Amino acid sequence: MHDRNRQRITTNAPVRHNRGRTVAVVATRARGRTFVAWQFSRRNLASQTFCCPTGVAFQLLNWAVVAMLLGLAPTARGDVFHLTSGAEVRGHWVNRDERSAGRIVIQTEAGIQLTLAPSQVARTDREQREADQYRRISPQFPDTVADQWRLAEWCRTQGLTEHRAIHLRRVIELDPEHEGAWHALGFSQLNGKWIQRREFLQSQGYVFYRGRWRPTQEIDVLESRQKVELAAKEWRSKLKIWRAQISKGQTEGAIQNMRAIRDPAAIPALAYMLTRERSRPLRLLYVEVLGGIDDPRATKVLVSACLENPDIEVFHASLAEVVPRASPAVVQAFVRTLHSVDNQQVNRAAHALGRLSDPTTIVPLIDALVTEHAVRNPAAAGKSPGATTTGIAYGPNDDVGTPIAQFGVPKQLRVRVPNHEALTALVEIGGGVSFGFNQQAWRDWHAVFEKQQTTQLNARRD
Repeated sequence: MHDRNRQRITTNAPVRHNRGRTVAVVATRARGRTFVAWQFSRRNLASQTFCCPTGVAFQLLNWAVVAMLLGLAPTARGDVFHLTSGAEVRGHWVNRDERSAGRIVIQTEAGIQLTLAPSQVARTDREQREADQYRRISPQFPDTVADQWRLAEWCRTQGLTEHRAIHLRRVIELDPEHEGAWHALGFSQLNGKWIQRREFLQSQGYVFYRGRWRPTQEIDVLESRQKVELAAKEWRSKLKIWRAQISKGQTEGAIQNMRAIRDPAAIPALAYMLTRERSRPLRLLYVEVLGGIDDPRATKVLVSACLENPDIEVFHASLAEVVPRASPAVVQAFVRTLHSVDNQQVNRAAHALGRLSDPTTIVPLIDALVTEHAVRNPAAAGKSPGATTTGIAYGPNDDVGTPIAQFGVPKQLRVRVPNHEALTALVEIGGGVSFGFNQQAWRDWHAVFEKQQTTQLNARRD
């Protein structure tokens, strides 16, 4: 140690030679603390260092030395791990059978557990100990199916893969129908014939892809999804560049590039930019671009903008793009929103259904004429009742909901709210008739209206 603030501390037996290995115990004191380190081999760098109070360090240090001198340090079956750094680590490969673990856990001879990434290990060798033991015990196993199988299983537990394969093949020679041995060698049965698992899977239409055997349909889906994700990332990058150009005043070229977009792969990027854009002109530009892409996913984004974007101008612009694309899926999206807990969304959906003018939406609109919503009770703060939004614009107006019940001073009230946009939509679809917010009158009218529609339809068929 060259640092003058550090003092080397040694013990009575800092180094022990054991079976050709060097086990060193070193303690170093620096600025009132003690660092204890063990090194388990003269050739490798497997060590462990930690900091602790000086007294505790000496206790641990003395315990480690005594344990080594008395041979109490735990031992492990030998694997030699050749690291990419050039060092070697010896110990037992704890998770040898976990091929997809993404990590290599080693139990060193001193009982310390190390975790390495597979990329840190260049290769792994089994120590000669198991091979020597195999040569000693293998003659004790007779040449029978049962004993050769037992010996193959012992080789498996010791990691002797090549030796195991020899005995598995011998089992099959003695018993050609031994399924366990066939499967252990990687074979599967097809039409009464044992073939390699790879051949079997290939015959079933599987392909080895991304570390797994997969059907070709799954591979097509994965590759298609990957292409879409890559294209979406590229479009997001382009849109951010053009957006930055606009911020710098380079508007003409950037806006032209945006308006020229027709690729459906750009839809996720446009949706992302729309929800995060602060500039109203640019929000409207994104809506315009989405309207120029003929794809159901673009329609879905526009419907979401109608219902959720806080900018009322974006609502109207998005709805103008959605109306020409009217479809049962679009209609149902707005009908479902009539049940929203957000009164603002209820009115936006009703307004959109009025524009779409679909007679099948009359009953849901009648149900949405008056809806119940939970609102904050101003009386709880000593204020007069506030307003509940019943229009499509954000912000309070003069229409006040009617409280259903109030006991004491609750923090929230359940109120019945008349929705003017639902009424307007019903008047438009019904051809100008109006019964106000009288839901029963609207239901009676709808019964007559349906009969008229059915009569007219039958007359056309005749």
